[in-house]
This record gives sequence, C-alpha cells and structure tokens, in this order.
Amino acid sequence: MQNIDEKYILDNFDAAIKGGHIKPFFQPIIRSLTGEVCAAETLARWDDPIEGLLAPYLFIDVLERRRLIHKLDLKMIENICYGYTTLMSKGYTPLPFSVNLSRLDFEQKDIFEQIMAIFEKYNVPTSAVHLEITESVMLDNVENFRPIFNRFKEAGFEMWLDDFGSGYTSLNVLKDYEFDVLKIDMKFLSSIDSRSRLLIGSVINMSKKMGIHTLAEGVETKEQEEFLRSMGCELLQGYYYAKPMSPDDFENFFIEKKLKKENPREREYYKAAGLLNFLSTSPFDEFTNIDEYGGAGYEESQVPLQIWELCDGKLNLLYMGKSYSMESAKLGLYDEDEVIALVNDRTKPFYYDTIRQIELTAQSLTGIVRKDYMMGDICYSFTTKLLARTAHKIMVAVNLLVYGGEEIENRFEDISKYSRALFYNYENVSMVYPDSDSTKHIYLNTGFSKTYRTISLRRSIKVFTEAELHDDDKERYLDFMDLDTIYDRIIEDNCTFVQQPFRMRTPDGTYRWRLVRMTKIPTADGTNCYMYSIQRMPPVDVRVIEEEITKNPDMFKR
Repeated sequence: MQNIDEKYILDNFDAAIKGGHIKPFFQPIIRSLTGEVCAAETLARWDDPIEGLLAPYLFIDVLERRRLIHKLDLKMIENICYGYTTLMSKGYTPLPFSVNLSRLDFEQKDIFEQIMAIFEKYNVPTSAVHLEITESVMLDNVENFRPIFNRFKEAGFEMWLDDFGSGYTSLNVLKDYEFDVLKIDMKFLSSIDSRSRLLIGSVINMSKKMGIHTLAEGVETKEQEEFLRSMGCELLQGYYYAKPMSPDDFENFFIEKKLKKENPREREYYKAAGLLNFLSTSPFDEFTNIDEYGGAGYEESQVPLQIWELCDGKLNLLYMGKSYSMESAKLGLYDEDEVIALVNDRTKPFYYDTIRQIELTAQSLTGIVRKDYMMGDICYSFTTKLLARTAHKIMVAVNLLVYGGEEIENRFEDISKYSRALFYNYENVSMVYPDSDSTKHIYLNTGFSKTYRTISLRRSIKVFTEAELHDDDKERYLDFMDLDTIYDRIIEDNCTFVQQPFRMRTPDGTYRWRLVRMTKIPTADGTNCYMYSIQRMPPVDVRVIEEEITKNPDMFKR
C-alpha cells in the first residue's frame, strides 16, 4: 500500500496538472442488445513520476476537502477533448465519453463557461461527452443547480444521473430534472435474490416509463449480466468486462477481447430501440406512449418478446425472452438456434414472409403489424412493432401468441362459423399445396366436375383449363396458374395475392366472367400454401373489362 499523505498531494497537485501526470483511464460501456462497446467512462488517474500510479482514494478525497476538485475535473475534460481532436485528425470517429462532475464543481459560478471554453478551444461537439452528476449536487445546490443544468442540456450535453441508489436518492430529482441516462449502482445486486431482483426491475421499469435510458455500473458476474439483459437494461459497465485502462490498453482491449465499437451512425438507432420496456405487460403500447402505464412483474415480463434486426437480407436475433422460448416450444422450436435457422432459411417461404412483415411494419403508420400463421394444426399470431430504423437496418420487437387447448378450439369454432358466411361470396375455395402437388377443397358451389378433387394439382390445372375455360383465355389461365412463378409474381406486385378475370363455363354451357385469386397463406414450417378462389363479378365490372379488353387484347398479359 502506498504511504502518501495529504501534504504530498497538495504540494505536488499543481505540478501534476502542468506536467501531464493527471491522465484519463477508460472503462468500456457495453450495449447489452449487441454486445458492442458504445461509450467509455473517463476516470482520473495520477501517474506520479516518483510514487507511480496513485490509487484514486489517495487524492480524490483530499482535493474535495480542499476545494480543488474542479481543477482535476476541468483537466479531465481537456484531456478528453484533446484526445478526441487527435483521433479525428487521424481519421477515426471516437466513442462518446462520459466524465464525472463533482458537486463542488458547481460552487464555481462560471463552471459552464469554463467547460464550454475547453470545447470551443478544441472544436469538439458537446454530443461527444456525457456529464455524470450525483443526486447530491441537486440536493445541496437546488437554487443554483437548476439553471446550470438547463444550460448544459440546451448546449447539447447528455446528462447522466450517477450512482442512483447508492445514497439518499430523492425521487424528486427524477421528477424535476430531465436526465438522459440513469446509472444504477450494482450494490443493489450484491446478491441476486428475489428482493434485489424486484428492486432492480422496479428501477428499470420506472426509468423506461419516464423515457430515461438505463445503465448498470459495477457488473461483476455473468449471472448479473444475464439478469440485467433479461430486464432490458440497455447499458452495462463493470469489472466483468474490464477495469479502467490507460488509452493504449483501451485500444488493445478491443483486439484481445475481439469486441467491436458501435458504429456512431447507428447510435441514435439503438438508443431509440432501447426504450422498449421488457417488463411491461403491454410493451408495444408503452413504447408508443410512455404516459400509458402497464403493470409489470419484475422477474421478467410474461409477454413473449423477441427483438429482431433485418440487415442486408439477414435476420439477426438480438433478444429472446424466456416467455418467448416457452411459447415457441409449443411450435416445436426449443432453442434460439432453431428459431434463427428457420427464419433465415431462404429455401423456405417463411423467410420471405418474415422479411415482408418486417418491411410492412417499417412502412406502417402505426408501426405495428399482426398476422396469423399456421404450423401443422397449430394457429398462432405474430405481431411486430417497429423500434428503430436506418437506411440499411430495421429493428422490430416481436410478440408471439400460440393458441392451444380451449383457446384454439374456440378460435377455430369462430373461424369456422364466420368463414361459412364469407364463402357464400365465392363459387370455389381450395387450398393449393405446390410442394406436395395436392389440393384440399374447402368450398364448392358450382357445376364443376368432382374429378378435379381426385387427381394431382398440376394435372387438375391442365384438365380444368381444357374443360372449363373459354378458348381465348386458356393460355392466359395456364400462365396465371404457373406454380413455379406465382410466388415471385406476388412479391413483385408487393401484395399477398395475384388475381385476374377469366371466362369460365357455366352449367348451361355459356361462359361468364369470374375473378380468380391466388392468395399466399403464411406457414411457419416452410411449405408453399395458397388459397385458390373463384368469385362472381358484378355486371358493371364485366362491362368495363369487356370494353377494355376490346381496346387492348393484351391488357392481362404480364
């Protein structure tokens, strides 16, 4: 242990400032959603030429008691700005840094002007540095602090509330000041028991409802990391990842740990997504409107929740909650690898259906799209909520609800009851399965021969065309029913179906116009499935078609 007394600190402090012995050390901040380093906290270290590296407790307390701490903090800000400018001159885009301001800094009447002068000197944007402040600053200097706080906010600084929960925290601080990030002291989790889980969950839930981002500092174990990630805590910091490091060691850290730095162009993208409240019973609604509060269970949300990112045609699973795992197991998908493999299998229509739903979600005015799917005899709904997007990425939250037991029986009963009424609008409804070359007839109210039900799908198309279609429409109908191109045509039309009118034989031997539609039916097991329907057309539509086709015989050809 170093034997450094107060006199040594005071006698050598000014020389340490001038001689560059006060140096910045960096501790990485990890974005829990991606595992990438998105920022770094800057911590002061005194590298004394005689005594070596001094432990912070040896000089911080002394400088605070002697009202000299503001000199140290201003020097740290200058070190950051100098380093930022140096990296920019070399063509690098530095990570944002956070720096601590002591409550005693605010006894300096011109602290805002002093800090801004440093930023102007080095031409550094205020967005590059986040200011960390403890609640004691606000509690001790209520009248003086508020206008200074507002000036920093207006200047573009992010304001972080440091060490939340470590002292006599007043909730009025959160009520009266608009902080960007709440730093949770992990002394809450000295042991991960039910009470500490409840406490952490409550803080995270409260912060998300208020639109405040969350950072847990002091993370030391894998168990803590996994728990915080499941709670939706966005940012993580602590010895589990790394101790504070010198600038050189900080750069080597990325190479040794094989960690990536977050792309600065995507920072706002991830920040936007970070406000999703994993703990809410209605996370999609709450993400849209933070004033709509829902209850929450803080062991983890009971809402089956995933987060997916679409980038360059690939789907990346960023988060999968335990409740989602339990729900997807009902579909026969028991782990993340199976889910990822299914969704990214480009040989299966489910891949393209998922891509389409995500793209529709990004285009939707509400940012929410819900679709029903079938896997075997199991019915489930797949709801996607837009969290954030860039020119090349889309991030969505996914909610899965599988219908089973009495619930699915009731659902099928409703579907059966109401679909019968819908089918009265059609003359034929069939399910078409190109992969198995088969058809399942659902509803028939025409004089068509029952022979079509007993032969293969492709064979029935040819036989039906020859027997039931008008001579002038036969070639066009075969093109329309080309099973090898139908999916591409649906995608090309940016729709879920393709349709065309055709003249079909009636029981009296005449031909009448009918509207034929092939609708893509989503399936999760990757099989191709379409609903084939024939519908009568009203006279006014028939007249329009006949007039147009007379003028342009090729109007229906692709």
